[in-house]
Amino acid sequence: MKTVKFYYSKPVHVRLIPVMTDSQGEINFVFDSVSQIVKTLPRVTVASVYDPLNNTMSFGVAVCSPKDTFKKKDGRKLAEDRARIKPAVKVCGIKRGCVKSVSRNYANRLIAEYINKDVRFDL
Repeated sequence: MKTVKFYYSKPVHVRLIPVMTDSQGEINFVFDSVSQIVKTLPRVTVASVYDPLNNTMSFGVAVCSPKDTFKKKDGRKLAEDRARIKPAVKVCGIKRGCVKSVSRNYANRLIAEYINKDVRFDL
């Protein structure tokens, strides 16, 4: 029987605060809060599907746009379908007793990868 575990990113907002520096790179002046740029990052859902018969684990990822409302149910469905049909990552030959840690580690890496793709500011 295949086991499915879900992981989620937390809602994150990144704030870019413009500053002026001197020639040595020391902060000289911090602009007011009106000039700050705030960016909402997407929410990520990762599904980890473990198949004990083949000793494999497949991961699927669903990314919710920051403009959309995050719905756990929709993210779960998309991520699980992707893990089963076209996985983002497939791990084979998992050592006994390491299933939970492998699942958690790969899920956290995938979440970080998708979040980091979106952490950039176009000025």
